[in-house]
Amino acid sequence: MAKSKPKKIKQEIIISKNEKVPKYIALEIENPHKTVVNITQKTPHYKNTVNQTDRQKIENFFTTHRQKNGDYDWAKSEILKILDDYPKHIRLARLNAVWNLFSILEKKRCFEIVKEDSYVKGLFEIAIRSENFVREPKDWKRTSHNTTKQFVSLIKHLFVKYEVPTCLYEAWHNVWDSKKREKYLEWFIKLTNGASVRFLRDFPVKITPKIGHYFMKAPDYLDVDGAIRYAQVLANGGDEYLAWYINSSYLGRNSFTHEDFWETVITFFAKIPMFDAEKLPEIVDYLEHQRRQNRDFSMKGRTINALLRQSEEWHTQTALERAIRDKMPSKNAVWEKSPIFDFQKEEGNFEKGNNFKRFTIRELLSVNALQKEGSAMNHCVASYASKCIGKHTAIFALEVGTYYDEIVEKMVTLEIDLRKKQLVQAKGKYNRLTTEKERNIINLWLNENQIEKSKWISW
Repeated sequence: MAKSKPKKIKQEIIISKNEKVPKYIALEIENPHKTVVNITQKTPHYKNTVNQTDRQKIENFFTTHRQKNGDYDWAKSEILKILDDYPKHIRLARLNAVWNLFSILEKKRCFEIVKEDSYVKGLFEIAIRSENFVREPKDWKRTSHNTTKQFVSLIKHLFVKYEVPTCLYEAWHNVWDSKKREKYLEWFIKLTNGASVRFLRDFPVKITPKIGHYFMKAPDYLDVDGAIRYAQVLANGGDEYLAWYINSSYLGRNSFTHEDFWETVITFFAKIPMFDAEKLPEIVDYLEHQRRQNRDFSMKGRTINALLRQSEEWHTQTALERAIRDKMPSKNAVWEKSPIFDFQKEEGNFEKGNNFKRFTIRELLSVNALQKEGSAMNHCVASYASKCIGKHTAIFALEVGTYYDEIVEKMVTLEIDLRKKQLVQAKGKYNRLTTEKERNIINLWLNENQIEKSKWISW
């Protein structure tokens, strides 16, 4: 006799909120096909890998120590995104290294350092290079409350066997170009392990023993590019004063493009004795213009006197062309006097005549007056006409004359920012700096009008 197919029995789940009911107790006696499950207990989770655990710890660390009052936390998102983008076999190690470093900072109560985006990014750069550590992070001791000192101290502890230029420490947190940062950090690690400058990858200038020496001795105030220019100048016989103005010019921001030409320019200036380096940025602008116009332009056969004259002529012509392009007001245009008073100071005895001088500071109130001033002083003050009409700027002239107001000598042209009530420029003929005598007279006038000097003014 054939057996009948057994009936399929449905199992019914009874959900209970009673915490006293055990999780997997089946009420077999009352009904063998009913099971009671307590939903107040969490279901077991079997996916807590190292990756997920450390990532959550890092997120919690940011939430605890970087409260942004509801604002978007750029540093947190950036770091977690980079970590998530790593291949799995790298991601686990990176997450672990980052969390280890952050947990050590937490134990040592370095809370301020993680509130600044640049330092958090720097700490991340440190952590992902843990294979280059020469000392254990847990052995680092905090010796200062200053965040910058803490950061530098941590880097020195973890990486430094041999000292490197101060500018390279900036690469850990203050260089936002990712390619440059990677390159500079590679240099840092190589140099701290005792490598020579000549073995650095993609160094932007030709490395000589002298350049390597001066790069390692670069002053603390320079960034990496500035330290390279500094080394170039001193290796060619120049001094720190010249290097300062080289870095203040176009050469301090051109990212070492067309370096074959600019190397000859730096060598040229480094060999000139008694050269007023303050003129250098203007000459460099002129040279860059000439190089753009003529790719065969070179420094061969040039003299400093000729360059000074050519640079002055080019700047004057450029300013006039700019004024025309900007639709400078007509020559007959005039404007109202500003609230700033003119000034007079007399010296000597009028009766004797020979030693009498009258110093005058007067405002120039027309395009015609500005053009005459620019022509006499050989500079570009005429280009300020529009600003004078708009009452943003006032131009004054310091002159010396006789008792009868006959002008004997034009001394200094002065620019006042009327919105800030500040003296922002004071230039003599051919843009020369003021003399001590001129500064004393100008200061009397400034005090009388309660005008400040801009911190950027060159005296």
